[in-house]
Amino acid sequence: MMRAYLIKGRIDMNWIEALYKTYENHLHRVGVYKTKIVRKGSKNESQRTVTPLLPLFHGIQNSHITITLDGTGNIKYARVNSETELPTIIPVTEDSESRSSGLAPYPLCDKLQYVAGDNIRFFQPEKKRDEQLKKLEESYKAYLAQIRKWVKFAPDNIPLQAILAYVEKGTLIQDLVEMEVLFLDDEEHLAESWKGDPKEQPSIFGVLKPASQESAFIRWEVVGNYDCQEVYLSHDMYQSWMCYAPTLLPLKGLCYISGEDQQLSGKFPKRIRNAGDNAKIISSNDKDGYTFRGRFIEAEESFGLSAEVSQKAHSALRWLLSRQGYFDGEQAILIWSPELLTVPSPCESSIEWNNYGDSEEVDNTSDQIAVRFSEMIHSGIKGDKVWDVLDQDLRDQKVMLLSLDAASPGRLSITRYLEFSLSDYFANLLHWYNHSKWLQSNMWISHEDSKKEFLGSPSPRMIVTAAYGKDVDEKLRRYAVSRILPSILLRNKIPADIEKQCFVRASQKNSLPWNEWEMTLGVACSIYIYNHNQEEGNHYTMSLDTERKNRNYLYGRLWAVAEVLEKTALDVTKTSRPTNAERLMQRFQTRPFETWTLMESNCLQPYQLILKKNMKGLKNYYDSVIDSIMNIFAAEDFENNEPLDGAYLLGYHCQKVELYRKKKEDDVTPDDGAEGSGEE
Repeated sequence: MMRAYLIKGRIDMNWIEALYKTYENHLHRVGVYKTKIVRKGSKNESQRTVTPLLPLFHGIQNSHITITLDGTGNIKYARVNSETELPTIIPVTEDSESRSSGLAPYPLCDKLQYVAGDNIRFFQPEKKRDEQLKKLEESYKAYLAQIRKWVKFAPDNIPLQAILAYVEKGTLIQDLVEMEVLFLDDEEHLAESWKGDPKEQPSIFGVLKPASQESAFIRWEVVGNYDCQEVYLSHDMYQSWMCYAPTLLPLKGLCYISGEDQQLSGKFPKRIRNAGDNAKIISSNDKDGYTFRGRFIEAEESFGLSAEVSQKAHSALRWLLSRQGYFDGEQAILIWSPELLTVPSPCESSIEWNNYGDSEEVDNTSDQIAVRFSEMIHSGIKGDKVWDVLDQDLRDQKVMLLSLDAASPGRLSITRYLEFSLSDYFANLLHWYNHSKWLQSNMWISHEDSKKEFLGSPSPRMIVTAAYGKDVDEKLRRYAVSRILPSILLRNKIPADIEKQCFVRASQKNSLPWNEWEMTLGVACSIYIYNHNQEEGNHYTMSLDTERKNRNYLYGRLWAVAEVLEKTALDVTKTSRPTNAERLMQRFQTRPFETWTLMESNCLQPYQLILKKNMKGLKNYYDSVIDSIMNIFAAEDFENNEPLDGAYLLGYHCQKVELYRKKKEDDVTPDDGAEGSGEE
C-alpha cells in the first residue's frame, strides 16, 4: 500500500481508502447520469455522458439494443439505442468484470453470444469450427445457469423472471431480425457489414461500427407496475443483485482497509480510464511467472481487500476520472477531494482556474471554494494567508493527487500519489502562482471570447511544449508532466533540464512558429523567476527595472531595442522578413559581446538611417534607450563574452513590452507625425 509523505508531515490515508471514502461520502450520486460540456465556449463545444458512480457489484457497458418484454416474458418490441443512450449500468461478477477470452457471462445484460439461444444458427459459418461451436453453446448455457440461480435467490423479482422466461425460448436473434433491428446476409447469417446504399444503412451498423452485429450488446425493459420499467435504471434491480452477489464470493478474510473480516476480492476490475481500457491497477493472476516466487505461495498472503471496498474504490475512480480527470494519451491524472470533489487543478494554467466556479451545481461548497481561490489569485493573496480566507471547518479537508500510466496493455501503474490538507494544497498552488506570474501567450486557447495573452502561470502542458516542442514524443511528454506536478504542489524547483530546454528554445526565435515562440518565451520567463527569484539579490518582476545592473538583464534589454528598431524600420519600408536580431538571437545568447558589437556596427545602421529619414523622433528615442542601458553596464560585464543565462530573457521581454506600450500610447511622437507599428 502507498502512503504519501509531505513537507508538513504524514497524512494517514492511502489511495484505496481515499477512493472508498469518496464513494461513501457521495452515495446520493449512485446511479445518477450527468453530462459534461467538452471544449466549452469553442466552435466545437459538445456534451458527453460522465461515467456514473456505480452501485455496488455493477459495471458500465455500451448497450446497442434495448429489448422490451411484458411481465410474462413475451417480446413487445426492440430498438437500437442512440449514441447518447449507449452507456448502461449492468450487474457484474468478479469473473465477468475482468473477463478477456474465457467464458464469464454478465448476470443480466450481455452480448448475443451469451443471451441468444439461437446464436449458432445465425453466427457466421467460418466461426463454427468445433471449438467455436462449443464455445457458443457453453456461453448460452452459462448465462442461463447464472440467471436461474439469481431468480432462485430472488423469487419475488418479477422483471428478472420475465427476462429468464424470454431467454429460455432461444429465439432472440430471430425476433430481432423479424423486427428489423438485426439484418442477415444472403446466406441467412448475421451480416458483418452493410452492403447496400450508405444512405439507407440501418442504425445498428452505425452504433456498432467497426464491430459486426455479433458484438451487439443487449439490455432489457419490462413493462408493468414496477419501480422502473427500464431494468438498467431500476434501483430495485440494483438492490436485488447487491444482495445476491456477495454470496458468490469464495474467499473470506481480513480486509486491510476496513480492518474487518469480509468477503475478499480475488479478481479486480478493469475499464478504469475508459470503456476500452483492459489495464488493471491490482492483479494477481500470474501464478506461473515471477509474481510470487520467493515471497508468497498464494496472492491472498500479500494483500487482502474486501469485494465491497474494491468495488466502491474502483467505481469512485472511474467516476472521478470521467468527471474531472486530466488525460494525456495513456496517462491519467486525478486531483480531487473525498468530500468536496472538485478543486482547482495544477494541470491547468491560472487562466483556466477561473472556470471552477462555473459548474451546474452553483451552490455547492466546492464551487464556493473555487470562487474564493480565484479571488485569492487575482487579489495577490500569498500562500500563508490562506488560513485567513478558508473557514475553519474546510482547512483540514483532504486533497489527493493520483497519477496513472500504463505499464503494459494489461497493467496500470500508479506513478504518483500525494495527499494534502486543503489549506496546504491552496497555499502551495498560490505559491506557484505568485512566484511564476508572467505574461503568457497560450497557443491553445480556443474560446472565442478569450484572449490569447494573460498574466499568470503556465500549465504543465505549456511547459512541456515550450521545452520540447508541440510534436514532442508522447512518452517524454507524459514523463515530463509527472516531474513538473510535484514541483508545483510541493514547492520544489522546476527540474533544471526542463528549465534549460525552455531557455534554449526561447533563444531560437527564428526557427519556431511565431505563436509557439511567444508561448515559449513566456514560459521560460515564468520558470526562471520561479526557480531563481528566491536566490540572494534576485527579485524580478514583470515591470521593466531600469536600475537593475545585472549583466544578463541589461544585454536582454539591448537586444529588445535592436529588434524593435529593426522591426519598425521594416514596417516603414513595408518589408516583410525576419530582422537580424531574430536571426542572430541564439548566437547572441552564446556570445553576447561579440554579437552585439557586430549588430551595432553593421546591422543596425541601415535601419537607423531609415528611421532618421522617416521617423527621426522615434530613432532618437531608441538611441537614447540604448545609451541609458550602456551607461548602467560595468565595463567588465559588457566586454564579458560568456553565454547569458535566463535573466536575459526577462530583460528582453520587459524592455520589448515597454517599447511597444509607449508606441501604442503615443508617448513618443515622430517628427513628421508618422507612427511606427508594433509586432503583430
